[in-house]
Amino acid sequence: MNSMQCPQGHQRRSLLLRLRMCSLLAVILGIALGAHAHAAPPGQPQNVSFAPASGTVLTGQPRDMYARYLHPDGSQFLARTFVLINNTLNPHSAAYLFYDVATDNIYLRNDNNSQWLGGFHPGSSNTIENSFVRVDCANTEVTTTPSVIVVKYRVVFKIAKGAVRVFELCSGTFGGMDGFDQMGSFSIVAPLPPLNESVTPGSGTLGTDTPLNIAGRYSDPNGVRDLARTFMLISTDQGAANAIFLYYDVNSNRVFLRNDSNTAWLGGFAPGSAQTIENSQVRVDLANTALTQGAYAIYVSYRLTLKAPMSNKELRGLLFCSDDGGLTDGWDDLAQFSTVTRQAPVNASLTPLSQTIAPNTAQILTSTHTDGNGATNLARVLLVLNPLFTFQNSILLFYDANTNSIYLRSDDNSSWLGGYAPGAAETLANSRVSVDIGATTATFSADTLTIDWKLTFLTPTAGSALTGWLFCVDDNGLTDGWDQLGTYTISSSSGGGTNPYAPFGVGYSASYSITYDPALVPPDTADVTISGTESVNGTTAFVIDNSPLSNFAGTASVAVAASGDLMLYKECTGNPLSCFTYPTPSKLLPGTMAINDVWYSKDRNDNTVTCTIIATNENFAVAAGTFNNIVQVRYTSSAQLLELWFAPNVGIIRAQASKNGIISTAELTSYSVP
Repeated sequence: MNSMQCPQGHQRRSLLLRLRMCSLLAVILGIALGAHAHAAPPGQPQNVSFAPASGTVLTGQPRDMYARYLHPDGSQFLARTFVLINNTLNPHSAAYLFYDVATDNIYLRNDNNSQWLGGFHPGSSNTIENSFVRVDCANTEVTTTPSVIVVKYRVVFKIAKGAVRVFELCSGTFGGMDGFDQMGSFSIVAPLPPLNESVTPGSGTLGTDTPLNIAGRYSDPNGVRDLARTFMLISTDQGAANAIFLYYDVNSNRVFLRNDSNTAWLGGFAPGSAQTIENSQVRVDLANTALTQGAYAIYVSYRLTLKAPMSNKELRGLLFCSDDGGLTDGWDDLAQFSTVTRQAPVNASLTPLSQTIAPNTAQILTSTHTDGNGATNLARVLLVLNPLFTFQNSILLFYDANTNSIYLRSDDNSSWLGGYAPGAAETLANSRVSVDIGATTATFSADTLTIDWKLTFLTPTAGSALTGWLFCVDDNGLTDGWDQLGTYTISSSSGGGTNPYAPFGVGYSASYSITYDPALVPPDTADVTISGTESVNGTTAFVIDNSPLSNFAGTASVAVAASGDLMLYKECTGNPLSCFTYPTPSKLLPGTMAINDVWYSKDRNDNTVTCTIIATNENFAVAAGTFNNIVQVRYTSSAQLLELWFAPNVGIIRAQASKNGIISTAELTSYSVP
């Protein structure tokens, strides 16, 4: 007998051979063999593929393997299919499987290759086995398409043979055979036990009644698909009664919690589902419980809220896991925690408690906040300064303790400005306040956070009575709410500042001659007077009237701040006049000046204007005379380039504007200062 024989005997093969020879002679001689005979199809059967074609297969664990065969003239012409899995092309002590298409039976070759075992239908409640492999017929299936047969064998390898090769063979109903082809190779190895790797966090203080995440990491050297069950136990004495005992079933993707008496599992919900499970010690939030899975490890992060019975205890964190083959790492003690009752933070104070502050002058307000669980447990602090408790058009400051960043709310309460660390060389501003970040500090000490806010209340707050409110929240979401702690009066004057280059007052007047380029536009004159004052956003400003023959009609409202800065608050131009009040006053001239000083402002069209001192302490002559110690300022924007020359105790003596290639100039011809 051939060492790789099929179930048919030698005499049957000889008969078939003679029949095929007769058929061939009949075709040659043109003689029909019979009215009901069928011509053999011309195509040949083919071995197509096997899966898995590579990788690792574990002993002792069920594995599905797919053998695929094809006949180009139709799968009904496939007669027999074979699979051989062994180190070499040798059927002894191998997984040598045979599916007989005609009888729909499965066979397995015995160890010494002397007979076929089995002969059972796929799906029947039978098993076939030799010393190397066991075939589960109940879970073995055959799928047929017009040209392909796929045999899915459910097998369990008993012996770790290391690297093996896979061969396929098939034959057709009317002859034809595709001999043994190697279709893949993989390793058959004994499974290694899984490992309990870590608990995160591994130590520290846990608070009760606040959500927190505790995660367990487990790995399996045979691959994460081999993991079956993972457990986490958080307990005082490593006992499961009255404890936090969690179980994640990997195969069903379900989380369970042990009841208080350790007699039953509660729950059975998927991570991420809108469910909770709880006993007397803990509540498990499944919606925020997450699963991260890699090739060899699984990470289960439970969102837990520890209840009051778990407070003020010393707890251990233990892990346990097992795989599909029943191998386990046992219990590993991997974490140690202390628990405390979480305390809400407190808005302790805002100082000075009461103060009268001049607008446009710097002032430090100090807020203090305490947390019984430590100042570093504080997450966010907010300060509101406004006549009414509203965030619209207010001063709303925010310190993010976790990122060490300061923000200021925009006037329309639509966005946060900034995000700078205290001490950074930055300034934040809306229309009501300017925050000097470089001079603002945040200090943590024991259970107290102290913030020194360096603020300058801008002109729109002049004449206002501001109330201070504080808010704080900690990392656990506990808060003291809003507390009203301070009152501040912003004086109605601009601070009484002076600037020799802006000697403005009611009765001031000046006349200018105006020339244009190109010269086709005739020269003009302008008479400038200060006709009175008006209140602009709580600031008393001088109203400057321009009354030229043609182009420069309009008014401007300006004031000198306490710092000496000359500020523009409002402009009206056109016929009829169209007025625009600046959300943040535009600085025209600083109180102290040095060459190359630069600052930035906005024009009425919200264009950024770069302002630069380009000359100081120089002499300059115009029609009204020669002036000493002039200051020349250049204002550059996308709209135009403007330069102004200021003379002490006089004001503007020359202006030159360039826009779209057209240059205009105005020179002082006469003036009168009250």
